[in-house]
Amino acid sequence: MANSNQGMHFKHPEVLYFLFLLIVPIIVHLFQFRRFQKEYFTNVRFLKEISIQSRKSSTIKKWLLLFTRMLLLTFLILAFAQPYFEAKDTQGKDNELVVILDNSYSMEAPGEEGSLLQRAIQDIVAEIPSEQKISVLTNDAYYWQTNLKAIDNELLQTSYSTQDFQLEHHLDQVALRFPEGGADVLVITDPGGLKNISIKDSLTVKPFLVQPKHILEFNASVDSAYVAKSEGDFYDLRIRVTGYGTAPNPVALSVYNQGKPIAKTSVDFTNNKSEVQVSISKELFHGYVQIEDGGLSYDNRYYFSIPPKGLTNVMVLGELEKSEFLQRIYTSDEFKLSQYTQENLPYGEIPNQDVIVVNEPENVSVALQNSLIDFYKKGGIVVFIPSAELDLTTLNKLAQSMGGFRFEPFQNKEELVTQINFEDPLFNGVFEKKVSNFQYPKLGGKFVCKGTGKKVLSFADNSPFLLSNTSEVGRFYVFASPISLPKSNFKQSPLIVPVFYKMAVEKQSRVVALSIGSNETFEVEAQLPEDQVLEIVGTQERFIPVQKIGGDKVKMEFSNNLIAPGNYSIQSQQKEIGVLSFNVKRTESTIQKTTNIPDNQFTQVDSLEDVVSFFQQNRKDNEIWRWLLVLTLVFLVFEIVIQKLFK
Repeated sequence: MANSNQGMHFKHPEVLYFLFLLIVPIIVHLFQFRRFQKEYFTNVRFLKEISIQSRKSSTIKKWLLLFTRMLLLTFLILAFAQPYFEAKDTQGKDNELVVILDNSYSMEAPGEEGSLLQRAIQDIVAEIPSEQKISVLTNDAYYWQTNLKAIDNELLQTSYSTQDFQLEHHLDQVALRFPEGGADVLVITDPGGLKNISIKDSLTVKPFLVQPKHILEFNASVDSAYVAKSEGDFYDLRIRVTGYGTAPNPVALSVYNQGKPIAKTSVDFTNNKSEVQVSISKELFHGYVQIEDGGLSYDNRYYFSIPPKGLTNVMVLGELEKSEFLQRIYTSDEFKLSQYTQENLPYGEIPNQDVIVVNEPENVSVALQNSLIDFYKKGGIVVFIPSAELDLTTLNKLAQSMGGFRFEPFQNKEELVTQINFEDPLFNGVFEKKVSNFQYPKLGGKFVCKGTGKKVLSFADNSPFLLSNTSEVGRFYVFASPISLPKSNFKQSPLIVPVFYKMAVEKQSRVVALSIGSNETFEVEAQLPEDQVLEIVGTQERFIPVQKIGGDKVKMEFSNNLIAPGNYSIQSQQKEIGVLSFNVKRTESTIQKTTNIPDNQFTQVDSLEDVVSFFQQNRKDNEIWRWLLVLTLVFLVFEIVIQKLFK
């Protein structure tokens, strides 16, 4: 708030007592004007006139010297008293400047003078006084209550962060750090960093906002890669690429395996989204896809791994006639399929399986129930399809033990499956976009499910048809309806192949590409003693993730690890037992140039220079002692000139 008192003030008013010294030049002046006794010599008229002129000149000189010395001494004393006019905003004079700097990958975009991030850092170092109190907050680093002199090297070395820019979180931190105010907040981010932002009332001041402008017209991003199908010794690899803006030319795309190029093609961005098909051999793939678009570089490379993998062991329990459709899905080139009834089931083979499908049993023995629960807890995948005649107690025991939900009695009522959870991993790579009009599968009845299971497919009334649940290492899928009822057509639906196929291979996913900063997990087969852990090793870093051991499987979590994108190996006692890859999420790939921000949320300025200028004009006292020193020197020069001119 501006201060209405704009009068002159003195930092050292006690110095003004020295103004009494002004009497000294007056005394000197009066002493020089004292009268002397006249002594007359030879009366020469010419000499008498010269004497009169000299006396007049001397009198003028003395008066000029008097005024000059008094002004010189006055300005000198005033300069030491340091007079000033108070700033307009006196309350904010001592505020600390808090700079919230977005160093996400969107700030990699080029501006008129280099990348947006590097230009912003250079402006901070150049424009803000090195001794000013300042705090700098980036996506992954906080520098509280310091000055630029102490952190300029760290700032100049700031790199792009894999963490998202969370402005609201930063503002909350500022509010906690300065609960009584005393801070000016400056936000530097591109328009993409202000999505759905809402300034809370916790801040006592309205933040300043600088939005650097980029000159990027087009950017392409490699979003994902997946195996569409397997044929002989080759994988049909599909690569999804998205273009933002208008592409001037087709973009070159290359595939590298273990550092060597194995395929090359181009992408035509007639449409914003494009899918490229590449055939690669069924060997260990540990590499990346690369494009060259002239835009942002962070999303030009997509790392992924395809570990060498044998056949997936699938055991089907149920009547052979009802399970015939599974033979067409679990083919011999990818799966080792075994089918049994409960009567001839070899229980000793259960631990050797990857997936067990229990297909519409009319009853489940206690021994089989316990075996399925134990298999699930040790990392296996259990797929359970109930029959309409199945005892509800048995069904609920399995559902409670492996899923935490329960079923109510069977209802003989035709239902349509109309809702798909497109975010579920089962449908990753299945649909190019979310569809709302397809041939809805029809079921002849259902068990009504109660609980908190994750819905994969749902009926029209939003009740679940297919649910899933994940333990520390295992996975459980259960259908709420038999699929072999006379009035059901789910076996003829286009959904049946991807659903059953992906349920069997999801945990052994061919393409391993995890997103940095997400809550994704990864499982690997390993038998570890209690005192040993798995280590993730890259070309430049290595770390130990959070891991949970279940049977002969280890589940790893990476949500708390700051990982650089790239290919990594999984090592046990310095021996590689698996591979995986990490990528930055593609949330920063858009090339948004403007965003509408309400004026009541930010004070928008064009540059950091404008913010510093605002502080200097409104927060800085107008000190005039320097001008007084200049005037002191000026009158000192005047005295010297007077002494030389009047001789």
